[in-house]
Amino acid sequence: MAVVAGCSTESLARMRSGYLICIVVAACGSGAVSSAPCESMLATATHLEPQLAIAAFGGRLVGSNEGEWGGKLTFEPSGGSPAVLAEDNIINIIEMPTGFVAVAGLAHLSIKRGAVYVIDPDAGGIPRAEGRVLPGNPISIKKLGADIIIATSVRTSYTSPAKLEYFKLAPDRSIAPLKCE
Repeated sequence: MAVVAGCSTESLARMRSGYLICIVVAACGSGAVSSAPCESMLATATHLEPQLAIAAFGGRLVGSNEGEWGGKLTFEPSGGSPAVLAEDNIINIIEMPTGFVAVAGLAHLSIKRGAVYVIDPDAGGIPRAEGRVLPGNPISIKKLGADIIIATSVRTSYTSPAKLEYFKLAPDRSIAPLKCE
């Protein structure tokens, strides 16, 4: 999120029953010109509804999010015992052309964190999840063409205003900061 001529954007996110509610409030000084290249570029993107269970690898991936009390990403094989793949607050599980990813995060008091877990099959039958850290909690997940765009809310201190940082999750499940121009 660009901050230009005294304009800033604050975002608040809250998980309630598996739905992500995002409120964006823009505040600009008089005569300021706001430039939000990522927001205008994402105007045509499609919001991805949260999905916390999905068929995968001969079983299903299941995510849970209990806020400050934690959450987890679990694999439930058909006819087997569940296996915990990651201990984190799962916000969404997404099927990509090359496999699956789970987006996780938490915003509680001074805690602001996020991650993307790349989930791959393993020779032993239980998938493995490799976490990639995001700088803040994910507040929006959208599809733009073949890419998934994740907006994160980042604060440098508990009292500082939040700023948005955007990341592009490509079809090959690589993740990089989104360049908005």
